[in-house]
Amino acid sequence: MPATLAYGTIDTQFGVTCEDRADGGIMVTIPTTTWAYVKRRTPPSHPIVILFTIAWYFVERLRNRPLPPRAVIELTAEQLSITEPDGEVASRMSTRSWPLREVGEVRPNRYAKGLYVRIPGKDNFDMLGDLDRRLVEHVGNRLSAALDRLRKAPAPM
Repeated sequence: MPATLAYGTIDTQFGVTCEDRADGGIMVTIPTTTWAYVKRRTPPSHPIVILFTIAWYFVERLRNRPLPPRAVIELTAEQLSITEPDGEVASRMSTRSWPLREVGEVRPNRYAKGLYVRIPGKDNFDMLGDLDRRLVEHVGNRLSAALDRLRKAPAPM
C-alpha cells in the first residue's frame, strides 16, 4: 500500500511553526513579513529612513540572515511567555511571562479578530489581530489545547 502524504495545515501555509514540547506544552513562532519588518524598523518621524531600511533589508537577505520573528509564544509546564518586538526600540525583542497557575485563557477571540490572552487580575489583551483569521484560530486552538493538557497533567513530585 503506498504511503499517504500529510497535507500542510494552515500554520505551515503561513510559515508558522508549532512545536509540541515534551512536557505537553507548545512553542509557536510567528514569522514577520518584509513590509512589517521595514515598517517596524522605520521611525515614524523620518520617512527618508525607509530607503536606508529597505537597503539594509536587502543586505541582510544577501547575507542569508532570517528576519526576526513577529512573535514567539511558549507555553510550558511552568509558564506562558510571549516574545515580541519592543514598541520603543524596533530592533529589540521584549518578553513577558506569567506562571502557568496564573494563566486564565489563551484562545482565539470569539468577538474580534485576534488571539485572546487573559491573566485574571493582571492582564487581558488581544494579539495578532492583523493575521489571517483561520491562522489565528488554528494557533489559538493549539495553545488552548496545550493549556488544558498542562492543567490536567499530574504535578511533578
